[in-house]
Amino acid sequence: MAGKWGANFIVQGRIQRTSDNLQVSTVLYDVSERWDLWEEQFRAGSKDILSVEDRIFSRLAGFLQPRNLNQISTWGSHSVPDVEAYDLYLKGRNAVRYQQARETLRLQ
Repeated sequence: MAGKWGANFIVQGRIQRTSDNLQVSTVLYDVSERWDLWEEQFRAGSKDILSVEDRIFSRLAGFLQPRNLNQISTWGSHSVPDVEAYDLYLKGRNAVRYQQARETLRLQ
């Protein structure tokens, strides 16, 4: 499926929940090399799912952060003309999703 979409990486996750706790297992898989690049487990209280999501995003983004901005062009066929603008876009998108999730949880 990753090849169909032109993806270089796949993120897989598994959530285990008890009445009071969450455990999220996350794996970053390199499609071309066919191996796991990164794996981590996150634990939190069951009401802290949004903080777990933020921690996963931060760790994953940190892991994928290129050491050299020229590496970005090797990550796929799509180039980013302005890396700083794209970074701001991603931060804004994440903030909107976070707010929507908080509102959804508040309505439940």
